[in-house]
Amino acid sequence: MTNEEWYGSPDFIKLRFLTTIAAGIQYKTQELYDVLELIAAEKEGIAVLNNFNLVERQLRIVNLESAKLWEYCRKLAETLQPKIDDAKQS
Repeated sequence: MTNEEWYGSPDFIKLRFLTTIAAGIQYKTQELYDVLELIAAEKEGIAVLNNFNLVERQLRIVNLESAKLWEYCRKLAETLQPKIDDAKQS
C-alpha cells in the first residue's frame, strides 16, 4: 500500500476523525480552564464555592480522559499505518 492509498483509505479517515475529536476535547477543556481563571483574576474577593470545585473537578476528569483518548488515537495511528513498500514508491 502506498502513502496515497493509505491517506485515502476509510481506515485513515476514521482515525483522523477520532484524533480530531480528541484534540477538540482537549482544546475545549483548556478554554474552560482559561475562562475560570479569567473570572477569578478579574473579580476581586471572589469566593470559590463547592459548585466551582465540582466544575473544576469535572474539568480535570474531562482533561484526563481527553488526554487518554488523544494518546490512544496516536498509538492507533502508529499501529494501523501500513508499512510503505519503498520499491512501489520508486
